[in-house]
Amino acid sequence: MLVYLSLLDTDEDKKHFSILYETYNRQLLYVAVKMLHNQEQAEDCVHETFMRLVKHIDKIDARTYKVLERFRKEQQSGKDIKLTEYLDTLEKEKKMVCYKTWGYLVTILKSIIINFLRKESRFISINDSKDIFTGYGPDMEEEVIRDRELSELKKNIAKLPETYQQVLMLQYFHELSSSEIGQILGKSSDNIRHISKRARDKLRTLMVRGGYLYDELSDKKGF
Repeated sequence: MLVYLSLLDTDEDKKHFSILYETYNRQLLYVAVKMLHNQEQAEDCVHETFMRLVKHIDKIDARTYKVLERFRKEQQSGKDIKLTEYLDTLEKEKKMVCYKTWGYLVTILKSIIINFLRKESRFISINDSKDIFTGYGPDMEEEVIRDRELSELKKNIAKLPETYQQVLMLQYFHELSSSEIGQILGKSSDNIRHISKRARDKLRTLMVRGGYLYDELSDKKGF
């Protein structure tokens, strides 16, 4: 972990990064191994995920660290408790920020893995790639997005091509700019904007087919 900390400027950022690394490293590795079926390659992709996190540490909701610090204290006190079990004891708002952080990290990891597989000309199975939040406790949709329309929105996003999914999730659920998404996905800002437009057009079509009016959709998450 020292290599990551050496790239961060402030003690606060280093502390926050350490909390994220110690909490999510093993879980990210689990997802990567499940997708790649290769331990060494999985470790490389998780490493790249944390390298990108170093550049975007400011995108993590500060409330996440307070929740995770309390969780670690519970563990250090001798309690045998998993993170998902601990989060279930919290109010929805505190629970939500941790699930959003996890979703953000997995989105980055999946982008790295998919790019790696494309370079290797390998096929990724639908079962391994269909859910952005695969491998982490309770279903993100049920835990975070209770609203029926947003739930339907997320289901339709999952029907889109992988690149469209990644851009929309980062843009509207994690509120990143085109420039920031481009840095994460390795694409230009203009390319991200074009992808976003095409993705939104397809998503609107799916929502309308499902009985949701355009005006209803346009009020959601910046659409």
